[in-house]
Amino acid sequence: MRVCLDARCVRHTVTGLGRYARHLIEALAAIDRTNEYLVVLDPNYKGSLVRQANFSEVRLPGRPDTLGNFIGGARHIGRLNADIYHSLHHFLPLGIKGRAMLTLHDLIWIENPDLAYQSAVRGRVIQAYAKVTMSYSLRRADHVISISEYTARRAIAHMKLDASRITVVPHGVSKRFFRSADALPPASGTDAHTNSQSSPPYFLVLGHSKPNKNVGRVIGAFALLAQRLPDVQLRVVGRGEGYDRLRTQVASLGLTERVVFQKGIPDEDLLTLFRRAVALVFPSLVEGFGLPILEAQAIGCPVITSDRGVLPETAGDAALLVDPLDSWGIARAMERLHNDHDLRASLIERGQARAAKFTWESAAARTREVYRRLMGEPVSSPAVARDQLSPQTV
Repeated sequence: MRVCLDARCVRHTVTGLGRYARHLIEALAAIDRTNEYLVVLDPNYKGSLVRQANFSEVRLPGRPDTLGNFIGGARHIGRLNADIYHSLHHFLPLGIKGRAMLTLHDLIWIENPDLAYQSAVRGRVIQAYAKVTMSYSLRRADHVISISEYTARRAIAHMKLDASRITVVPHGVSKRFFRSADALPPASGTDAHTNSQSSPPYFLVLGHSKPNKNVGRVIGAFALLAQRLPDVQLRVVGRGEGYDRLRTQVASLGLTERVVFQKGIPDEDLLTLFRRAVALVFPSLVEGFGLPILEAQAIGCPVITSDRGVLPETAGDAALLVDPLDSWGIARAMERLHNDHDLRASLIERGQARAAKFTWESAAARTREVYRRLMGEPVSSPAVARDQLSPQTV
């Protein structure tokens, strides 16, 4: 079969959608040298994702989420003569012909626009746009891959999708996180400063500055600990227009020397930050999956995350769960992980076992089975333990 993979969400600036597309395509190439794959990339993206005989690439203008692509993209896709068109974003072009499917990452634009953007006006405009374009896309798709059971359930409830048309295929964890776990020394709470004389112990916050990441509340929680843990820093790694506001918050709390903002971090430096952190603090308000949780677990970094939405599903029993709206609760979890070495060791052990259940090869194999079902080929999906996200149809 000839599968068109629309990966125009891949950009030079790393995003969650782009990482998903890149890893999935690389994993499909690793497990499949028989079927033909045509990868659609943005013309502004310089580089190639896969160099393999059964993979080719084409550049088409317009990201999948743009109005221009929604209205006029079908004619460009139609010329590619694919048996299956798979949009790796939430959107399908209006009027697309043939077998078409998409990957649904979340419903934030529709359900939580106030958490997706700093501007309430922009959020409402995006919500109105998404209600039209995503609703059409989900109804039109011959099949939908959801990256989590939580997102699948929300789509069934909110968008009235037939459950038989959705298959849950969770993300995987890149092997480099496990390799780095063996190569880098870990932090150890109150002894974390021994890793480097010039680097005090720190908690790590990772993510965009959008409201759903809840970074401001983590800063508030850290302020509650400032006097109790005088030698500890908070490191905030991410991008976005909201960081000016966060820096103002830090200054108003008198924490300018204690909270370090970093952006544009190379991947290898990020791996080191993960490994040497006392913990990843990730009390996000809304996510589609929460891949940083598994990546932290894989590398041996304990995790504090939200007790709601998809995040308990992703973290399993290998993280401290907190109310993301309770600054004192977040602060107590941070202090506990800083001081309790046995708890840290237990979470590291459980976390690495948890993360090992999620591989991109498995995600690719289950995605390929969806392709085979759409083509009418017989498939058989292996059963999975219930403590892992189920790859079965919801």
